[in-house]
Amino acid sequence: MKLAEKLKIPLTSNFEELVTKDGIDLIINVTGARGVTERIRKLIGNKIEIMESGGAKLLWNLVEEKRKMELEARDRYLEQQTLYKIGLMLSSSERREEALGIIIDSAINLSNAAAGSLALFEEVSGEMVMAYSKGFSSNFSKIKRWKLQTGGMTSYILNSKTPVVIPDITKTTFKINPTVVKEGIKSFIAIPLAAESNIVGILYVNDFKPRPFNKNQVSIVSLLAAQATFAIVNILLFEKTEAMAITDELTKIYNHRYFVKSLNDELKRANRYQMNLSLIMIDVDYFKTYNDSHGHLMGNDILKEVARILKNGIRDIDILARYGGEEFVIILPQTENKNAAAIAERIRMAVEDFKFYKGETQPAGKVTISLGIAMFPDDGGTMAELIDKADKSLYQAKKEGRNKVCLYKHTSK
Repeated sequence: MKLAEKLKIPLTSNFEELVTKDGIDLIINVTGARGVTERIRKLIGNKIEIMESGGAKLLWNLVEEKRKMELEARDRYLEQQTLYKIGLMLSSSERREEALGIIIDSAINLSNAAAGSLALFEEVSGEMVMAYSKGFSSNFSKIKRWKLQTGGMTSYILNSKTPVVIPDITKTTFKINPTVVKEGIKSFIAIPLAAESNIVGILYVNDFKPRPFNKNQVSIVSLLAAQATFAIVNILLFEKTEAMAITDELTKIYNHRYFVKSLNDELKRANRYQMNLSLIMIDVDYFKTYNDSHGHLMGNDILKEVARILKNGIRDIDILARYGGEEFVIILPQTENKNAAAIAERIRMAVEDFKFYKGETQPAGKVTISLGIAMFPDDGGTMAELIDKADKSLYQAKKEGRNKVCLYKHTSK
């Protein structure tokens, strides 16, 4: 009846009234009642063909099948259109957060799921890193990384070549992360993301009730996963290239180029909000002497170790960079020179106490550093002035015997 309404075929509750209408070419009796056909014959005779029983069912099934095929074809077309639009959005996304948001939103919508997440595989640590999640509680969203467990679900998914569908996690034999159970996740689709032979990560769509994801949902999310893999690989490559452009190759901290940009940005911010900013310039004492005695390779090891100590001695908001040669710089936003001096002194002592290879051959019997500090706006209102004042403070520290911290115009040990 619904199909007839849709196709604008006349309907009536009285078949006798219907069969006597003009323009009828075929009558299909799907009632299964022989008496209905006989009553129709009395009304119309043999001028209109009547199909019933097996033939009627066959024709009806053919019509139904065609209708289903048309609906499926329409759904596939809409899905392909959706994937095409998603592909366009991903191709224009250069930032990880934006692209991952598009992927997860799309996966949730296409599968009609309640939540979704994407975890990336970190090859160096061998851990999974949660890159993006949506639809979970704040406690679940705090998960940052987890180790792979032998016999665990994550390991199984990564080693799988096809999507893993779990309709009910309470009925699986795999080890399930207790946090997943506590969150109330009951079912999911998990698709391993791989580019050639390299593992990229896993795309999940989750629900908080047991549900048998149908083959169409699994198929469309799998197609999305293929797009996601390509997009993620490109973004990671872009990030790596971008990081290389601002990273010192030897010490793996920021380079001079990034320092200049950062100092300029931080000075603008400090000026706008009327805040202090301190700059520390650092030089490895008698570095040329060490290089001449032990060679450039050993000298490079000294610089890498000093960079590591400096990085461990600063805050998350501070910016450490290699200024050039054996010189380093630290930008300390929202910091007065006295507080900067306390940080600098702590770093100086850490370097002095560290047992560098052949450090006892240095003039002071150990590897040390000298540090000079200048503060915005008191010591300089521009980038050039601040660098100049910090450099003069560093020169003063060296003049006073090295292994010292000097504020501009003031000296302290």
